[in-house]
Formats: sequence, structure tokens, C-alpha cells
Amino acid sequence: NNTCFFAKCLYVCKSEYAVCGHPDLLEGSMSAYLPGLSIAPRISIPNPWIRAYSFTGRE
Repeated sequence: NNTCFFAKCLYVCKSEYAVCGHPDLLEGSMSAYLPGLSIAPRISIPNPWIRAYSFTGRE
């Protein structure tokens, strides 16, 4: 009784490679191209999970 999604295309798009929810909840992400800053101004928020690397003391 899970809700599943799969693509129909020419290559590796088969029902064996479906993405399924548990039973109907599925997490995901979305990417979008945003218009230019002159059309849609926005602010920049620093990444709170950014990593800092320090190579001092290493040979």
C-alpha cells in the first residue's frame, strides 16, 4: 500500500527503480532557477553547517 513513483524514459527508468513512500509520505528536495537579482532581490543567509578546515601544524 505504498505510493511509488518511477520515470518512463529510454534508459534506466524501470519500475524496479521506483521511489516509494512509507506508506504515502515521501521526502525530497526541489531545485529551481531564480530570476536575476534586479527582478527578484533576496538576501544571502550563511550556511549554518559550514565546515572550517585548518591545516596549521600539519606537515
